[in-house]
Amino acid sequence: MPQTISLLRSYREQSGGTVFAKGSYSAWDLERLTLVPEDSCVVYFDEGDSVIDFNIYMPPVNTAMNEPFLPPDNRYLAPFDKYFSGWELNTNHSFHPKGQPIVMGNVPEVTLTAQYADGDNIWIGGTLVTPLNRSDVLGDGTVSYDPETGILTLDHLEGIRGSAGNVETYGDPALPDALIYAKDRNLTISIQGSVSLGDGKNGLINSSRISEKPANKIGL
Repeated sequence: MPQTISLLRSYREQSGGTVFAKGSYSAWDLERLTLVPEDSCVVYFDEGDSVIDFNIYMPPVNTAMNEPFLPPDNRYLAPFDKYFSGWELNTNHSFHPKGQPIVMGNVPEVTLTAQYADGDNIWIGGTLVTPLNRSDVLGDGTVSYDPETGILTLDHLEGIRGSAGNVETYGDPALPDALIYAKDRNLTISIQGSVSLGDGKNGLINSSRISEKPANKIGL
């Protein structure tokens, strides 16, 4: 017990606050002892339905009770046709969208479970189109998608990097080696200005139907 008292006193002096130890412990098991400031909440992370990768781990973090907490970036792997949408809080099973703070409540520990939602089953190179990136799929203003009309707009696009065939499907059938791939949906492509898709790969592949709106110029 003297070792435990010494450790508690040292931690209190470093943190400047009161500490408590959750659960039972003994002097020989000190390295497993969890010490957190009083009125603090330990946040644990769970991978949910992510792709299992034992090399990926998100360590627990401490946050203040009843204060907004912004979770760190998700490190777990989303299934190839889904995207990370947010976290579920285990205390009340509430969903919290990605990038929004969460108030944990007056509890000493919680678990946040990663949540995934279906993408649009359209890949631009190796990038899955999702509700989060539809307005600017590649982040450079050249590709956008409107799910209401089914129109994919290419605006002065100068080549697509990568291929749907390079997407890691984690045991599911591989995607076709295509610069633009749409699965199980009709797709209309609208071209603005001069557009070049890329480097000789299969330009457009669709398991249903693709049509093109009148365009100025498109280079495959």
